[in-house]
Amino acid sequence: MSAQSQSAGREGREPRRSGPRDRSADGDLVPRLWTMLRQYQDSTGVQARLRIGRRWPSGLAAVTTRNLARFVEDSLQRISGRGGATHVDVELKVEDDSLVLVMNDDAAVSAGFGDPSADEAVMQDLHGWALLLGGHVAMLSIGSGTMVRLAVPRPRGR
Repeated sequence: MSAQSQSAGREGREPRRSGPRDRSADGDLVPRLWTMLRQYQDSTGVQARLRIGRRWPSGLAAVTTRNLARFVEDSLQRISGRGGATHVDVELKVEDDSLVLVMNDDAAVSAGFGDPSADEAVMQDLHGWALLLGGHVAMLSIGSGTMVRLAVPRPRGR
C-alpha cells in the first residue's frame, strides 16, 4: 500500500484527497500539519516530511484534530530542545481499528533516556496526550533518534 509523501518545504501543495470533505467536522488536520511542518523546517533547517496513508480518513472531529495537531507541535518542540536533528518524519496511517500517528527523528540525544526523572516526565506528558485522545503512546530510542507512536481509536464510519 503506497502512502503520499513529500518534504514540507519543497512543494507547498497539499496531498490529493478523494471524495467529499466536511471541513466543519475535519478541523483541517492535514493542512494544519503541512503548515506546521513547513514552518518548523523554515525556522530550524530540519527537513520535515509528512506521509499520509491511503486509508487515513478525510474527516475527523474538531477536538481530535486539535489534539493531534497539539501533540505534533509539542513533539516538534521536544525535538528542537534536544538539538542535532537533521530530519523529522510524521506519518498518519490506519492500523486495524486505530488511527496511528508516528514521529521519527534523528536528534543526537534522545530526550530523557538514561535519566529516570526526565524519562518519567516525558512519558507522563505523552500519556497525557494519549488519554485526551482515548489511546495509547509508546516512545522508543532508535539508533541516534527517537520514535513516538500514538494510536487512538478510529471513529466509527470513517
